[in-house]
Amino acid sequence: HPVIPSPESEHYRNKVEFSWGKYISDREGVHDEYRFGFHAPAQFDRIIDSTYCVLADDEVNAIFRDIDNFARAYHLPTYDPKTAQGFWRHLVIRKAKKTGETMILWSLNTDFPGYTAKEQTDLRFFSETLVTRHPNIVSIHLLHNTGRADIVTGETECIFGKNTITEELLGFHFEIAPKSFFQVNTLGAEKLYTRAIDSIKHRGGILLDLYAGTGTIGIILSEHFEKVYSVEVVESATADGKRNAIKNGRDNVEFINQKV
Repeated sequence: HPVIPSPESEHYRNKVEFSWGKYISDREGVHDEYRFGFHAPAQFDRIIDSTYCVLADDEVNAIFRDIDNFARAYHLPTYDPKTAQGFWRHLVIRKAKKTGETMILWSLNTDFPGYTAKEQTDLRFFSETLVTRHPNIVSIHLLHNTGRADIVTGETECIFGKNTITEELLGFHFEIAPKSFFQVNTLGAEKLYTRAIDSIKHRGGILLDLYAGTGTIGIILSEHFEKVYSVEVVESATADGKRNAIKNGRDNVEFINQKV
């Protein structure tokens, strides 16, 4: 079969994850206390400064630069994975391709001693300032990332707006929570799922959607089957799937929160 191309090869991502860090090397003569961008290939401790991501749209890039300017001028340090000290860790921006709704996820070391009540107030005030500059932002979350692993993890706290944003796929609407998995190329996912629908030879029976995540594929394909069983071990993803099935009026999808 021929390769089906994505409708877009640039600016297509609905989710971008940026990282803060520092890079200090006496051997290389480098002493950068602040970097913000992306990890260098195969190097957990080196961040490459970025001013523009070609896979994100212009609004996401503008939000990224506003946050960079704020954090760069602020007095709290970036996180050092070697010493487990510092404050700024990751930034996740999600922007729904179809609806434009945008979510900000601050991934920060809130156990850092310098993060006091004043800093909490400053962060919330700046977050509200972002909304005035970028009205598509409808959801802002603080993720309390206090573990040593260099991943976006921890308990989330909604500090502005809605808990979720809504994306559309093939006429279906899906709520996306801060840590929910969702295909990062919305238009590419529509091509992918359309190909799956076209490949169905026996319609009207039972569909097993295994390792289902939030049930996106099962919900979209449910029009073509009598019954769909959506099986997923992550409890929050199963809960998201149940809400999305109700949102789309699909009553023939059963969500099972168990190992496959």
